[in-house]
Amino acid sequence: MPAGNQRFTKEKRLRSRAEFLGMGRKGRRAATEHFLIQWRPNGLSFNRLGLTVSRRVGQAVTRNLLKRRLREAFRKASPQWPQGVDLVVIARPGAAALDQAQLARELEQGVRAIGQRLRTRPPA
Repeated sequence: MPAGNQRFTKEKRLRSRAEFLGMGRKGRRAATEHFLIQWRPNGLSFNRLGLTVSRRVGQAVTRNLLKRRLREAFRKASPQWPQGVDLVVIARPGAAALDQAQLARELEQGVRAIGQRLRTRPPA
């Protein structure tokens, strides 16, 4: 197990309705087969994550499991990603059928696209 604090604290989460709505108006988008990722620079030294998993994805147990797995993938991979970005991951139907490795790869694919856009365009 790596040394250091591995917790997914409240400061690393998008929690209020205003934060989620701001992503829709001011955020940019990257899409994968099972996820839509909205993002925007946050001016902080770390990334923050918000999750949206609707009933179209599955029943409550399925949605909650998917959210736990997404948070875990974010927590493990976030240090390697571009820092200072707010992300909202919107799950599409079929996302719950992915295993953890597939889920992490697809999330990484979306964030890689975000990293390329951050390097090529100045933040708004």
